[in-house]
Amino acid sequence: MLADRSAKKGAASEHCGWLYKRGGLNPAFKRRFFVLRQSTLAYYDADDSKTPKGELALLGATCEAVTGGSGDRERFELTVLEQGQQGRKFVLETIEGAARDSMGLRPREAWIAKLVLASTAQSDQRR
Repeated sequence: MLADRSAKKGAASEHCGWLYKRGGLNPAFKRRFFVLRQSTLAYYDADDSKTPKGELALLGATCEAVTGGSGDRERFELTVLEQGQQGRKFVLETIEGAARDSMGLRPREAWIAKLVLASTAQSDQRR
């Protein structure tokens, strides 16, 4: 479970949950478990997976809601800046009917708010 993974990695997650991610080479959407910690977004095959399928550095990234979605899902786009390249775009979807969070936000709104904060946060890890 997520609590186990957070404890093993020595840091609590700031936001986590299931999202659908469009593949880079294969345009099909795959269900992935996402974990946001500080300015890094990692995604896994399952919520109990130990090794992420990918990790994204979010500093300078942009995130916005877009129209569309597959069935009962709401779509948003995350553009991550990669050194020496233009931004890499990730198309993600949330389940529209899912419960609102403690702030009253729908899942898509909550993810966008958290990702925008992570993309603009100054790193406290400088030593």
